[in-house]
Parts: sequence; structure tokens; C-alpha cells
Amino acid sequence: MTDTPLASARKVSPAEHMMFRMEEIPSARSSGIAVAILDRAPDFDRLVRVYERASRLFQRLRQRIVVPALPITSPEWVTDPDFDISYHVRRVRVPEPGTLRQVFDIAEPLVMAPYDRARPLWVTTLVEGLEGGKAALLLRQHHAMADGLGAVQLMHLLYDEERDPPPRPMPPLPTPEYLTPERLALRALRGLPGNLARGLGEGFGVARSALARFTSEPADTILEVRAFAESLQRVIGGPATKPSPLLRRRSLSRRFEALDIPLPELRRAAKAAGGSVNDAYLAAVAGVLRLYHERLGVGVGSLPVAIPISTRRDDDPAGGNHFAGAQLALPVGEPDPALRIARIRDLVLNARAEPAIDAMNLAAPLVERMPSSVIRAIAKLAKANDVQLSNVPGPAHATFMAGAEILASYVFGPLPGPALMTVLYSQSGACSVGVNCDAAAVTERELFAKCLRDGFDEVLALGRVDAAQPSSSAAPASKRGRKAKPAAMPQHTDVAERPLVGPPRLPGTVAEIEASPAGPTIAAYFDLDGTLIAGYSGQAFATDRLRRGEVALAEIARTLRFGLDAGLGRANFADLLRLNGEAWAGRSVDDLEELGERLFVQQISARVHREARELVAAHQRRGHTVVLCSSATRFQVAPVARALAIEHVLCNDYVVEDGRLTGEPVEPVIWGESKSAAAQAFAAEHKLEIRESYFYADGDEEIALMHQVGHPRPTNPKGELERVALLRGWPILRFATRAPLGAAGVIRNLAGIASLAPAALGGVAVGYSRDRQAGVDYFVKQWLDNFFAANGVTFRVQGEQHLRSPRPAVFLFNHVNLFDAMMAGKLVGGKCTGVGKKELEKNPLVGTLGRLMGAVFVDRSDTASAVAALKPVQDRLAEGISILISPEGTRHVSGEVGPFKKGPFRMAMAGGVPVIPIVIRNALDVASHDAALLRPGVVDVVVLPPISVADWSLEDLAKRIEEVRQRVIDTLTNWPSAESD
Repeated sequence: MTDTPLASARKVSPAEHMMFRMEEIPSARSSGIAVAILDRAPDFDRLVRVYERASRLFQRLRQRIVVPALPITSPEWVTDPDFDISYHVRRVRVPEPGTLRQVFDIAEPLVMAPYDRARPLWVTTLVEGLEGGKAALLLRQHHAMADGLGAVQLMHLLYDEERDPPPRPMPPLPTPEYLTPERLALRALRGLPGNLARGLGEGFGVARSALARFTSEPADTILEVRAFAESLQRVIGGPATKPSPLLRRRSLSRRFEALDIPLPELRRAAKAAGGSVNDAYLAAVAGVLRLYHERLGVGVGSLPVAIPISTRRDDDPAGGNHFAGAQLALPVGEPDPALRIARIRDLVLNARAEPAIDAMNLAAPLVERMPSSVIRAIAKLAKANDVQLSNVPGPAHATFMAGAEILASYVFGPLPGPALMTVLYSQSGACSVGVNCDAAAVTERELFAKCLRDGFDEVLALGRVDAAQPSSSAAPASKRGRKAKPAAMPQHTDVAERPLVGPPRLPGTVAEIEASPAGPTIAAYFDLDGTLIAGYSGQAFATDRLRRGEVALAEIARTLRFGLDAGLGRANFADLLRLNGEAWAGRSVDDLEELGERLFVQQISARVHREARELVAAHQRRGHTVVLCSSATRFQVAPVARALAIEHVLCNDYVVEDGRLTGEPVEPVIWGESKSAAAQAFAAEHKLEIRESYFYADGDEEIALMHQVGHPRPTNPKGELERVALLRGWPILRFATRAPLGAAGVIRNLAGIASLAPAALGGVAVGYSRDRQAGVDYFVKQWLDNFFAANGVTFRVQGEQHLRSPRPAVFLFNHVNLFDAMMAGKLVGGKCTGVGKKELEKNPLVGTLGRLMGAVFVDRSDTASAVAALKPVQDRLAEGISILISPEGTRHVSGEVGPFKKGPFRMAMAGGVPVIPIVIRNALDVASHDAALLRPGVVDVVVLPPISVADWSLEDLAKRIEEVRQRVIDTLTNWPSAESD
């Protein structure tokens, strides 16, 4: 539950006015209802107080619609002077046994009941007497108040995250308004001359801009107008296909069906078919309709359906309606659920990309004032679609209302014309499907309920390990027993995606950035701790001081006292900086800069999130101004900025005198609102468009700047930032590359190692039937393929053709962890041996692999013996065997490319073969510097073209080697796109 009042629009939008007017048409009423199941019956008086408080924080709950007496201005939301909370919050009791079906039976007629349009357009009913001491809430509101995502925003005013939170003060009563339809019209008449003048001026400006555009770019303008006209014909041209012969009838009776589904299973099914959760949901509904028709002896290929496309922006007021409608020919007849998902994905992406997707909203200002007969005709058009589908993401954590936990929620959307409306609602790792059916259209109720289960099971089977195993995952809500709630899952917003072309441009993805406007006027602010890196950089500094014995008991006491003061609200972040500054007072800047660089290399570099690095690089490719904006000190921040090639830094610093720190922080301290102010000042200084910029951060103190930028991106948030993000609809990013492996990860690694045995047996068999080299090649390929596959490691390779020809060659790879030699070995494949340091010979993985490949492990401390040991390997080049070697020798924890040794290049010169560099970009994402276990991930690789050493000489060898090293560095710095391969 929030304490922050929510702003809302004063004017009733044209689309909302049309919904309000359609209340006069019973079959077109836009009312939905949600059924929330509670683990206990809440105290009714407490429940009333919750709603009373919410109505003061969000006045829409106390507002009614006032329509002007003359249609010369828009209706307005007006605070009702006669607002009575007891009218809107009610209670009933069901007789025994108190089943969910009985609750649905109460809700079904309620959803079609007319509203008292002189009051606010919502009613909540507490239903007591459910079996097991449970209760239910029937939350009914008119669509004019909010769409699905807007309703979720409003519900955050009612939800708590704990059963008995601390008492909150009751906000002041909103001021009532005594605005009548006559007064509204009179006020509009008085302002009519000014409004007309402004309207004419705006219209003239639009016309002048259009004429200027046509004059300067006539061809492009004509093409855009033509494309819009063609799109408009598709958007408003009626249903996408013929309606079902079984679903033609309409009535005023409604029937509810519901289904519980594990959200992780739906996600896995979507991923298995290459689609989104929304695609899998639509495909499952298509399967339901196919089964229903087939079992009634009617074959159908496709059916006309309507889906909402969210147009909600981060800065839109809470509640309200921000969506456009799209019509699809749902491929109901496709029996293969995977193909069905793929086809639906294409349909949805194309629908979102329609230039005229918002045509109905554009036309609404004209239509809303039409006579009632026109409104009735428009309402009839909705009957052409058999189905409406919606997908609403709810809270990702446990929620409570008035002390009762919400176990599940079933949302039954409005049914203004179609035969049925389905809503997928996700909450705390589970989701439900609520189906609002027209009883005259869906006549076989029990058959439809069975088809509902079977249709979703069809799709869910895609994500199961054993698809043939019977499943009860999709269970009818009215019969299923309640289990323990799953762990909270991150929120997803499939329906809220904006119009797309090509790959999904979800907020917070590289694809979104690559499709964004280019140029330095757009900023991308990145926080450090918890955002760019996992954990806190300050911990590395504190641990280093403890390890060196630099922390005295007095300092520990001061730190404990600070923690107590901070908990009591008597200390702030500036005090923390001063506390740390006392420890650094007197130390030289050079000393602390060296400390920061050392700790970055040793500890912090391995904690940089791959996802964050990719986002930074994507912004840099678009030419955006990337800023590392952190409350940490420059000794923590600067090394990270250099490693990620971030030019601009906003961070805290200490006063320096004569090259040494005084211990006093530079004012103003960057934290919370002052951090927001610093970012805005930087934007003004560099002429940046702050409302077009991005901010990635994880802490509660970042909320101020999140509100300022146009693209807030809460990253790994917790606490208040997560709550505000959910409230505001900000997309939440979750980075997983530095998460603990867990038991499943250990098992994957053990399975990968165990695959050595069958691969070795196969190699022996091949070697016996052919020759030893063939057996070794078979073993190496099979084991490495199985090893990486078992650990979920895949490779994205550019220049793969250079691995096959010319052969033999000396293959080089950059070295950062224990597994990159195995990665390179997998890529190079057969007829290859290697060279490694003596210490690796004892490694159970690399040592075993090397011995089977005939590799040599050299003692670098003895140069003479190392050179001698390389001679047999070099001789193998003449036998057609390639050599795999890291020219750096020692791996570097930060991923930087170290100096190259001469040995690999001397062998290439002696053998007369080329050098082929294998550049691995992100091996640290799947295993840190000294990690003994792999984690799942995608490793990017570029194989550079062969480099001939035919004209090299010993005199220019050092220069030639440095040129090769620089090519590797340049590739890592400016990673080529896949298209350039």
C-alpha cells in the first residue's frame, strides 16, 4: 500500500466517454469484475477503512462523471459531494458449502448490472462463508475508470505486503465539487472564443508543419500517407476473418469459467516455441476454441479476435485508459502448438507495427458526440469479433488486504459484443485465466470447461521435460485445492509492449536501445552498486582494510554508532561519507587511485553484470551520452568507468589539499534528490534531453531521478523502488549472470563432467576401428559438446569459416578463466593439440583433455626446458595437426588482454602455417576468473581471418606480435555486428 497520492486526468477522454455512453446499451456495457480469494475473512470495518483511505489518495474512487448540458466540451471527473463509502463497499454471505462456484454465481449477474451514473463507477463486495474459513472480494469497476494495467495501478493503493503493517495516517478529505452539467456547459461557453482561437492556431501550426514536410520531402511524405491509408483500411476494415458458426448468438446472460496455471510453465512453453508469454497464452486460447469446435463437429481454420495494444507511457496519470485495439485472424485450426505460437507471434508483431493502430482513439473525439443511434451502430461492430483477449500482469509478491492474504485472483473482463472475453492475470509466480462467456454463444458449458483445460495443457506440454507425461498443471479454479504460494516472480508486461517491427523491443533490452533515436542529446545514466556490478564496491575496500589490519576498535565503535543513528533517522549518507573519510584522511590521492585499480582487477571486475555491459555498449553504439552516476567515491567508480569506456562520471569525492585527502566530502553530496539535481545540471550543461534519457539503478534513493528521466529502468530493485516501479508501471530489469549457481547448477556441472565416460568409450571404439587420432577427435568433440550443453552454455560465433580452413594453423585465444581453453578446443574441433602451463596438468578437466589431445604442459619458470618441450608440438604441424595456445600465458581476472609471448608465433613461422586468433568476448559471464563451475549463458566469439607469417622475420617479430594483439583488443573494443560477418 502506498502513501503517495496519485494524480489523475481531470478530463474524461473521448474513448472513456464512449464507454460511459454505452452504459445505456445493456449488451455493450463495459464493466469488468475481479474475484480475489482471501485466506480468511477480513474485519469488515478495517476493509472499509482501507477503501476510505484509498479514495483519499486517488480521487477517481470518489469521482463521478459530469457530462455538459451542451456537447461543446469534454465531460469531467468531479469529486462527488455525496460520496458514501458504505454504498461502494458491501458484504454478503454464501450458504454452505461455500465453494468458488457459488462465488462465481454471485458475480455473474453483478457484471451486467447497470451503474448508478450519479455516483463513482465502482463497487466492492466482501463474500464471507467460503469453505475453510476463506472469503472473497468481488471488485467491480467500469472500464471508463481504468483499463487492466490502470486497474492494477489502483490496486496498489489497497494492497499491503504484510498482514499487519504499521498504522498509517488517514489522508485529508478531498474537497467536494458542486459542478452541474449546466455549469460545465456555461463555463465552456465563456471560454469558447479563446479555445477556438487556440484550436485554430494549433491547426494552422499542424497544417504549416505538414506543408513544410511535404515541400521538403514530398516522396517520403506521400509514401507515409499511403502506408497510413493502407494500414487504416486494415485496422478499421472489419473482422480479420469469418466468425464462428457456433458462437453467433448473443444475450445478456454471462457465465464464468476459470483456470489456474503455473506461470513458470507458461514461460517455459513460450520460450520453447520462441515466443512470449502473451504469444503462448493466445495460442492456448486458440487451442481451446479448436477443441470446442472439433468436439461439436465443426471445423474452423481461423476466428476473428480482438486484443488490446497498450499505449500507456511512464508519465501518464494513474488509472485511465491507454490502449488501442487490434483485430487478428487467430489460427485456431493449427494443431501444432509450437507452430501456432510462431504464427501468432508474427500476427501480433504486425498488428503492433500498424501505423494506424490508434485509429479508433483518433476518431473517438468525433464519435463521442454523435447521436445515440450512431453509438448503438458502433456497439454492434464489436459483435463481429468472436473473442476478446487481454493479459494483465499483477503484483509479483504476496499481497494482503485488511489483514487477509490474497491467494488468487480471477479477472473477468467486460464483454461488449463478442462471444467470450478471456483475461490472463499473473500474480506471485502463478496465473489464472478468467473467461467471461455469453451464455447464448457458449452453450455447452461443461464441454467448454474441459476444452479450457485441454487447450492450455497442449501449450504447457511444450515446456515440460516429458511432454507425454499426464499433467494436472492446468486445473479448473472452481475445483482446485489451494496449495502453498510459489515464490515471487518478476513482473512481465507482454501486453504493454509498444508497436514493434522485427525482434521484440521490450523496455530495458538491447533491442529497444538499438531502435531508439541516435545522438548525444540522449543520456543513459547508470548507477554502480547493484546495477553495473553485483553487490557493493565499498565492501571490497572495507574487506581489504580489515585484511590488512588497518581498522582500529575505535573505528568499529564509530561504525556501530553510525548504524544505530541511521536506523533512528539521526544520520544520513553524508555522515557515512564523513565516517569513511576519517579512515582515508591523510592518504594520498595516488595511493587511493592505485588501491581502486587493484581492487577492481582483483575483485570488482568479475562482478560486472553482462546484461549491464551490453546495455552500456548498446547506448554507446547509438551515440548516446553515457554517464556513470553513483553515490560511491571516485576511487570506486573511476576504474569501472574506464573498463566500460564510460567517459562521463558523476560521483562523490573528498576535499584534497596538497595531494592528500582531508576526509571531508565535496559538497553537495550526491545522494537521492541531490543526485537527481546533479544529473539534471549535467543534462543542462551538455544540452541533453532529460525526458528522452534513461536511468538504470537499484536503490530507493534513486526514485527522484527515476521520475525525471523519460525512460526509468529500475534494475534489480528492492523495497520502495520496486513498489514505486510497480505503481508507476516502470519496466523492471532483473540481471541473473551473477546469481548463485545453486544445487541445480552444481548438478549440471557434474552431469557435464560425467559425460566424459560415454564420450571416452565412443572414442575408443572409433579409434579401434580407424586410428588413434580419429578416436581422440571423436572424444574431444562429443565430450565438449555434451559438457557445455549440460551446463547451458551456447556459442554465438562469427567468422566460423576460419576455423575450418586453412588447416593446420596456430590458433590463439584470449585467456581469462579455466574454461576458455575448452571453449576454444570445442570450436577448433579435431586434429588439434595444445600447449598449457604446468599447473594445468593437474586440473581434472583441462589436464585430462590436454593429455588425450597430446598437449604439452610447460614449466614457464624454466625457459630452456619450456622451449625444448614445445619442439614435439611444433613438429606435429607437419602431420596436419593444428596447435591451440593462449599467447598471454597467464589469465587476467578483469578480461583485459595481456602481453603476448613469442613462442606461438615462432612455432607458426617454423611450421609455415598461419596464425588464427579466436577472440572470446564474455567468457567471464559463464565462469569468473578462478571459478571451478560453469553457469548458463551465451558466449560471443569472433574468429579473425588467418594471418600469414610467411614474410615475418625475427627482427620485426615483436612489432608483428603487437599488431596481432592490437587486432584482438580492437575486436573486443568494437565488437562486430552479426551482419558484418
